[in-house]
Amino acid sequence: GLKEAAPPEERGAKSAGSESSGDTEGGDVPFGIEAGSVTGNIYKNDALSLTYEFPKGWIAAAPERLHVQNKRLEAAAKATILQQHPEMGANVAIMTPKTVFYASQRGEGDGQRVSMPCIRIIATPGREEGLRLETFQQLTQAVAAGSGAKIILPASEFLVKDHRFLRTDVESESGGTRIDRAFVQTFSEDYILTIEIFASSPEELRQIASSLQAMTFTED
Repeated sequence: GLKEAAPPEERGAKSAGSESSGDTEGGDVPFGIEAGSVTGNIYKNDALSLTYEFPKGWIAAAPERLHVQNKRLEAAAKATILQQHPEMGANVAIMTPKTVFYASQRGEGDGQRVSMPCIRIIATPGREEGLRLETFQQLTQAVAAGSGAKIILPASEFLVKDHRFLRTDVESESGGTRIDRAFVQTFSEDYILTIEIFASSPEELRQIASSLQAMTFTED
């Protein structure tokens, strides 16, 4: 079945003052980091200098579908900010984490609701200095504690083709279903990327996570 799964940042939003949010007229067309493309089992995102070969046979959600979800979450975050700070006015632009990729074995889910096994990538504006093992450890410990999950792989660092990644794995239960979940973070093109893998066993998680070895960044 499908499960609601909030990102580790809990979709936090921060005000960007009066800067333009960059939305196209009507906001229905994915652009920038949301305008990735999928050919077979290859995901390519030029704005993030990212190419990822995800598991064969899996089905990726269309960028347009993810964009609709991102807009909905952004609107909710904006409404919350305006409720707290009405003086900021309706033209306030905010920066919310955006789901840029979601794929599952069964082709179900939309990035907000997930179907195991699956993987999603969330991009948050940030700086490379923000990708610190200590900060990542604190974040994932807080997420695990808040959701009643158990850390089964402590925060650690690894390299793929000289590109730096941080990872921790947690185990939890939801409605009698075991969930093994990997949190991975890396940095590219002014964005911190949070890669989440959902599986139903440690072995399945290990197999899916091995696909990260096929992730390349052309900016390196």
